[in-house]
Amino acid sequence: MPQRERLEIHPADGSLTLQPSGRVVGKGLRRQDVQALLAEFFGGSHEHGNGYAWLSLHGFDLGGKPCWLSLGFHEGLLNMVLIGVGLPGAQEEDGWPTQKAIDNEIAFVRQALGKQLGRHFGNGDVTFPWGTAWSRFDPKGFAASAGLRYR
Repeated sequence: MPQRERLEIHPADGSLTLQPSGRVVGKGLRRQDVQALLAEFFGGSHEHGNGYAWLSLHGFDLGGKPCWLSLGFHEGLLNMVLIGVGLPGAQEEDGWPTQKAIDNEIAFVRQALGKQLGRHFGNGDVTFPWGTAWSRFDPKGFAASAGLRYR
């Protein structure tokens, strides 16, 4: 397993820069190019058969915590990034995170994204010229939801 790459999000365009390697992933990159660029982080893929596909990647760091990504592609081009983090001591009940664990993850991601993007995540969503960043509770999935959606 390679050393974790630190995830940095550029506020001007929402691109992801991985440090220390300097690799950059951003809006509109082709799926096959992203998969080749980040091959050692590949965890799986899912093709929906309707123009949408996802790549799962792991081995990243956000704000000093382990982080994983799910990259969403429409018609082969990157249009969404989902972000998950692993907080030490996150409590579970029957294999599922507790509401407190979810709330802690949301707060942590809001702080980390807010610091990188220079914005406050009051209601959980922040709009930029390039798209939206969010960190909020997903009641349907009963989970923390965080990521970037490009315009």
